[in-house]
Amino acid sequence: MHGRTPLQILAGAPPPLPHTRTHMHRHALPRLSHPLSGLMIHWRSLSLSRLCSRGFRALISVLPSDVSACAHSERKRRAAHVIRVHTDMLGASRLVRQASLFHGTSLPRKYISLGGWCGPALMLGKLGLRTEAYPFDFSRVTLDGLIHFIRNGFAEGFYPPGPPPYRPECVGPWVLFRGQHTAFAHFDLNDPQVQAHFQVKMRRFDAVLDSPERPVTFFRTVTARYPQEELALALDLEEAMARRNPSLDFRIVFMVHDQGLRANAVQLAPLSPRVTLWTLQYRGLPGDTLFDRTHTAYHTVLVHSVLEKNWPAVNVGVATPPPASTTSAEAWDFGSEAVCCDGVTRTVDIPFTDLTMKRFPWRSHNNLALIDGVASVGGTCAGIGSTKMLEDASATLRVEGQVRRKCRYCGDATYHAAGRPFRTERPFTDEEDQLVLIHLYTILTGGDKVAAVEKLAHAMKRGTYEVICRIQYLTNSSTKLMDSMDPAHPSDK
Repeated sequence: MHGRTPLQILAGAPPPLPHTRTHMHRHALPRLSHPLSGLMIHWRSLSLSRLCSRGFRALISVLPSDVSACAHSERKRRAAHVIRVHTDMLGASRLVRQASLFHGTSLPRKYISLGGWCGPALMLGKLGLRTEAYPFDFSRVTLDGLIHFIRNGFAEGFYPPGPPPYRPECVGPWVLFRGQHTAFAHFDLNDPQVQAHFQVKMRRFDAVLDSPERPVTFFRTVTARYPQEELALALDLEEAMARRNPSLDFRIVFMVHDQGLRANAVQLAPLSPRVTLWTLQYRGLPGDTLFDRTHTAYHTVLVHSVLEKNWPAVNVGVATPPPASTTSAEAWDFGSEAVCCDGVTRTVDIPFTDLTMKRFPWRSHNNLALIDGVASVGGTCAGIGSTKMLEDASATLRVEGQVRRKCRYCGDATYHAAGRPFRTERPFTDEEDQLVLIHLYTILTGGDKVAAVEKLAHAMKRGTYEVICRIQYLTNSSTKLMDSMDPAHPSDK
């Protein structure tokens, strides 16, 4: 018997080398009752002869012999890169690794993401403006859910419903934990250390609102399928912050994706002296990461919003086009006083007079309301309205002693359960098996298991479910992959 007990695994004892030799074959993936419940690692299958039998000699030659030293080196490397882990999970974007524009600069304000998705936090990090971690940095969250947390705290609705352990779902290339108002990828919410990190971030967020050291500017990406539904609550967010702390000096920047304009970013009429509104255009190819496609637009908005000179001139309800000398003739038609459409998703130019929240012809889409076709958060399929779930009067079942509730948009009463996980059904190649085992080594030396699975799924253009199944097959499964996830993320410092 060459396996290890769970205690040995958690203690980091290296697996003993087996005396038997087996061979790997590409079989059909096993069908599991749940994609994570059956994922086990059996160390017998990780023999050197097996690893080397299909071209893994090169891999073995570069693996450090001192596993402990390697793990220590890996932790140091992660601590030095606050943002890189999350970028890798979004598709290994190269743009985010450029030099930070404001790194080391003393600025009069804090700059914090209010989520929607990872984009605002990623760009804040890239620019050197994200110096601390907050609860919504790398989380999906609805705006009404955000208002709920500001008014009532984080005790209800932040984590998935019911007591832990929380049940993750494989959704495309992600492993998701979804709550009523939130969704989390990239880390294991069942790990006590991860929850402890979130407690730190929650206290830090509360301190920013209640006892701030400096003024603060918040950035929020609209997630609603119909942007006007979320923007209708924008001033409610402002009111919630002002009511919680009347002396708080804050600003909020709202950003709406994919509105079919040629300009990278267009500022609409401000909603209040401290609340501005922008549209962001996608660039690049559909296969590029979402952050790469919005990189230029986010850069434009954040740099503009950091400059103090751009705020005193805020004129509520009136759009102020940029000077003609600073804009592209292809994006702005100053003769007709209109913003040019992209000719694809929008075919009619927008007059300057319509650059207001109420008059702008908002384009609906599910780019952030859904994740790979599944509702991004449990409480709504529309990216807004998670606090407006309806009681299911016809239901006899109760969840945790309470009446079951359903989505106000589609009537779903399962928190939009993901259903059958995505699988490409493509045979795995030798190169993919090598990549799996490289990441498996990272996992065994203290790496984050959810992050590793998601990164593999992105690299292979596969679903996380089939990646997990492949790891199970290659390792002859006997120890749950999810039992000892290392939550150490540089963003959770």
